[in-house]
Amino acid sequence: FWVKNTEGRYLLCNEEFDRFNRIARNSALGGKASDLSEGEIYEIHRKTDEQALTSTEPVRFQLEIPQDENNETRFYEVQKIAIRDSAGEVSGLLGLARNITNQRKLENELRTREREYRLLAEHLPDCLIRYDASAKPVYMNAAVRHTLKERLGLDPVALMEDRQKLHANKAVFADLRNVVSEVLEYGKPQQTEITLKAPNGDEIVFELRLFPEFDDNGQTTSVVGVGRDITETKIAERQLKLNEQELRRLAYTDHLTGLANRTTFTTTLTEQLESTIAKGKKIALLTLDIDRLKTINDTYYQE
Repeated sequence: FWVKNTEGRYLLCNEEFDRFNRIARNSALGGKASDLSEGEIYEIHRKTDEQALTSTEPVRFQLEIPQDENNETRFYEVQKIAIRDSAGEVSGLLGLARNITNQRKLENELRTREREYRLLAEHLPDCLIRYDASAKPVYMNAAVRHTLKERLGLDPVALMEDRQKLHANKAVFADLRNVVSEVLEYGKPQQTEITLKAPNGDEIVFELRLFPEFDDNGQTTSVVGVGRDITETKIAERQLKLNEQELRRLAYTDHLTGLANRTTFTTTLTEQLESTIAKGKKIALLTLDIDRLKTINDTYYQE
């Protein structure tokens, strides 16, 4: 800190002031700012001195000091206040400066990390969505916005602002919000599947993983959801199940009549015999002979 009179001459300076200006202790007393700085730095101090001396409010600004011998640019947060006597007349100026270089470095690093995070999030093929403490969506990456707008015909901005009429998917989004609320309440991850209806009637299935985010006190403050389109996987699973059912039908039924075939008969008889023996009981087998059945079968198969 430093104190000047109304003529701009230094009346008091602390050790940090002298150390900053690289001068001997108290050697600035009686001198002016022009003795210590020049060019743009001097002009900034001259103008801010004038502003402070004619104002009843403090003048605050940040000052960038060019690179020193260590090739390091320093940043200072400066505040200047007019000193007034008992009659309210300006008698001098008090200046305070605080080195905020490390703070600026941290802020720049945070901004860099945030840009990197956003760049990564925006280009993820998976859907990324963040919910606030009220289970309301506050961020959606490009994959989510594309799905909502191009595939579901929904407005992402209106959806986040709770202005979107969800139509066929209203119940699905309501259920999803309940799951997000559970993650917020219990602070534990959850996984769920949601099936959305497209305007053309197609179904889009998403696997969604929800993760709680915590503050320094361990309180859940938000939820991040990572979603993946598994529609093709679901279609393949359904088709595989249908194929398995068809293969089973072909293996256990007669092609012509659709009735149980010899394989079914053998399997069923074996199961019944094993069960009867285990229970110590008896079983009867009734056989019926149908005349000329083979001839009838052969006739239909030929057709």
